[in-house]
Amino acid sequence: SEPFCDVFLDDNGVSPAFRESVIENCCGVASSSTSSSSTSTHSSSSSHNPIHIVGSLFYHKLKLPKLPYKYNALQPIISEKTLRAHHLKHNAKYVEAVNEIIGEGGASLKHLSMEQIVKSKALKESNPVLYNNAAQCWNHLFFWRCMSGSGGGGEPKGLLAKTIRQDFGSFDNLRKEMETSSIKAFGSGWTWLGYDKKQKKLVVSTMTGAGNPLIEGIIP
Repeated sequence: SEPFCDVFLDDNGVSPAFRESVIENCCGVASSSTSSSSTSTHSSSSSHNPIHIVGSLFYHKLKLPKLPYKYNALQPIISEKTLRAHHLKHNAKYVEAVNEIIGEGGASLKHLSMEQIVKSKALKESNPVLYNNAAQCWNHLFFWRCMSGSGGGGEPKGLLAKTIRQDFGSFDNLRKEMETSSIKAFGSGWTWLGYDKKQKKLVVSTMTGAGNPLIEGIIP
């Protein structure tokens, strides 16, 4: 699935040129307009904190957020070219599309926050173009904050580690389940670790396209 393309292709002997081509074109963008505009205007990132944008009202207009690290900081796991493509091309296009749709939608849409849209099954049904682009904005904002250019990561500690052992048996079991679920996904998408409020446990869910578990009451 989309966020883990690099991880799954690296060990398969695929040529770098082919791999970069797959990454650069794996994200579909649903736009309300057939006109295309350069993403170079988005290279100057928003001064907003990404978490603030997730809950902000749309009349403030979304801007492409700054990455919390340099474009080459995640190499060799994610190359600079790949990260630039996802941030400056795909993420920027989702932001552009959301602003365009909200701008044309009137007051009925402008009062909604990003999270309200992503959680709304009714809006997903009635306005899938807005929903998919907004969900991809949310997904990418979350994704950027899950990585670090200064190391870290690995097996968690404390309550999260205890809950993972309780619900999956071990951290290795969790990793295997996430990897297996991701590989089986058809096309681009996301594999999430989240807390299911109904089951009161951590669950792994893979969703294609702009899928986000918030719509199912699962907290990433």
